[in-house]
Amino acid sequence: MNFFKNYINPALEANYIAMQYPESPKHPNQKYYLTDLGKSLCTQ
Repeated sequence: MNFFKNYINPALEANYIAMQYPESPKHPNQKYYLTDLGKSLCTQ
């Protein structure tokens, strides 16, 4: 849970990443992907 609290949730709130299944956060195949904003940070 610390990983989600410290990394995933802040990245989601800042719109750096998005969930593949946003309507079901505990979906067994849940994955995260970079948004355009997140991709722009990687190129800096």
